[in-house]
Amino acid sequence: MAFSGDDPISSSGLSLLPIGRSDIEGIRVWRNSQMSVLRQREELSSRDQVKYFETVVWPHTQDLKPSQVIYLLEFKGQVVGYGGVVHIAWEHLRGEVSFLLRPEIEKNFELKREIFSAFLSVITDLAFLRLKINKLSTETFENRGDHMEILEQNFFVREGRLRGHVWIEGVSMDSILHGILREDKVLGGVL
Repeated sequence: MAFSGDDPISSSGLSLLPIGRSDIEGIRVWRNSQMSVLRQREELSSRDQVKYFETVVWPHTQDLKPSQVIYLLEFKGQVVGYGGVVHIAWEHLRGEVSFLLRPEIEKNFELKREIFSAFLSVITDLAFLRLKINKLSTETFENRGDHMEILEQNFFVREGRLRGHVWIEGVSMDSILHGILREDKVLGGVL
């Protein structure tokens, strides 16, 4: 069974769709414009983006145990971002949540909350029920309080702080770690 976007998944107005060649330039632009919230330190060129998808993403869409599962996100008929589960460590049954909205949507907190909450519900179901992994984690730079608020409203538990972990625009910042176990979602009455 393929996991990397070959079959669309929908819930609460949010659809996770396969990422096509025509989608990757938009993703590149979104990433380059929001580097202060990503671990990306240099702007991606169009060539870099194509190479990444051709060598890292698309060849593994049929793998039974992919290293990542990423999707284009469509909300109420509009492409709003992309996300999935990345850095999957099958031997430990864990992965990391990846999520990025278009910059103009990122600035609208209520819309972001609605989309991000729907995404977290769908992606945890996919991770725990289809991929059969046990834990999802996130790393969020401390300048994203609204992002962490939404994580915590969706059963993610604050697990730690990496002090002075990153430099963003010349300022030392902490990284905040969150996680959710399969049993957390089950106990929360969601699975």
